[in-house]
Amino acid sequence: MANTELSLTPILPPRNVHDSQPYIARLERQLSRFKLNPIAVGLDAGYFTAPVCHLTEQIDIIPVMGYRRPNKGQQNVLQKKHFIYDAEQDVYQCPQGQQLIDKTTSREGYRHYHSSPEICGQ
Repeated sequence: MANTELSLTPILPPRNVHDSQPYIARLERQLSRFKLNPIAVGLDAGYFTAPVCHLTEQIDIIPVMGYRRPNKGQQNVLQKKHFIYDAEQDVYQCPQGQQLIDKTTSREGYRHYHSSPEICGQ
């Protein structure tokens, strides 16, 4: 998170609200206040949400957004969504069916699971 924030409106949302949520209200206020009539607005990839896309098109403005990479991480690394949780046994299984071993718990309370890369890495 950046240490500084530039706001074009005097109204700041709570820190736990993502910038994309109040974006349309801010945009409409700026258009009205500064008598602007843009064809398009340039936005960071974080604003690429369904509500922002829909509402900018509703007010006849084309949203131009940065590209989001579909997979940010290393190649051939399984993501959390690829694992299955078995609530009865309180274990996770990799896509190949191997149960993951709960090795440690972090200070924040997150469990860290491990598996055999020879089996799960296939």
